[in-house]
Amino acid sequence: MTQNNSESLIQIGQRLLQASHIRITSHQNGDGDSVGSSIALALALKAQGKSVRVVLADYPSKYEFLNREIDLVVPQDEGGLDRALDGAELGILLDASQTSRVGDLESAFFAKKFPVLCIDHHLGEPSPDFELTHVDSSKPSTGSLILNLLDHMGIELDISIARALFVAIATDTGWFRFSNTDSEVLQDASRLLRFDLQPDRLYQMIYEQLSLARTRLQGDVIHKMEAEFDGRFIWSYVDLGMLESSGIRRDEFEGLIDALRSVEGAEVAALVTQLDSLKWKVSFRSQGAVNVQEIASRLGGGGHAKAAGGGLAGTFEEARQKLLSEVQAQLDKDL
Repeated sequence: MTQNNSESLIQIGQRLLQASHIRITSHQNGDGDSVGSSIALALALKAQGKSVRVVLADYPSKYEFLNREIDLVVPQDEGGLDRALDGAELGILLDASQTSRVGDLESAFFAKKFPVLCIDHHLGEPSPDFELTHVDSSKPSTGSLILNLLDHMGIELDISIARALFVAIATDTGWFRFSNTDSEVLQDASRLLRFDLQPDRLYQMIYEQLSLARTRLQGDVIHKMEAEFDGRFIWSYVDLGMLESSGIRRDEFEGLIDALRSVEGAEVAALVTQLDSLKWKVSFRSQGAVNVQEIASRLGGGGHAKAAGGGLAGTFEEARQKLLSEVQAQLDKDL
């Protein structure tokens, strides 16, 4: 059942209040919005006496500071996943509306052992597997939707919930720099900042504590970047050799694409990262005129008009040719 108005959010809130044992998940390759939204909802439900676990395929270690009061599980084996889901009577997927986006958790989380709800703000058609779905692409983050949800549920904020929601909203708006920053999101942020959140300290923990290896990898990405179509498309890559030699984890990749999107004249930027010998992930950013969500959807992914991601298959050269072909087609369409 898919609804995109406040009524569906109210129904989801009622459903959560009826359940006692709830499992929360989000997309793989977690980010500030997925982790912050999941933790905020878990804290709020825990305050209502619910048994709650957040079960994620992965999440960046830089958001570990949010995870102090809840049971957040990253299963390392099938048995661990079964234990994490044991006893669940209701699940909810946040910050994604396609079941495939949860990665290795998909088969277990959506095995029909318990109904699953969905709250998301990305473009794209939701999977039909949810009991209730609320997707609102007008919102800048899922964190904004969770704040609305808690209001409908009559749950008061505390500093831990507010901190997690602020991280969700601030990271998905580029710390309020992106075009999805509007008066409503600034009102939400102002409301959260009534708690002593120290946003300068939060920014430092998320963006200004990069390891030396991560900083060197960013230099390699910049060194290898290519300009295509008269500089309208800037892209680079991280292959398995670069990843191995750097010694960093994939969860440290967040932000690598920012240097590419800032090149003068670039209308689209992409970072391609190798997952295995014939599998690649691609992240897109647009400066505005080009809808990269349409590119990503053709590559089996999704996202927003200005920020999206998808997949590529084949050798490096095959992936490169597919990438250039899809980007060129979108440039020709949108400009």
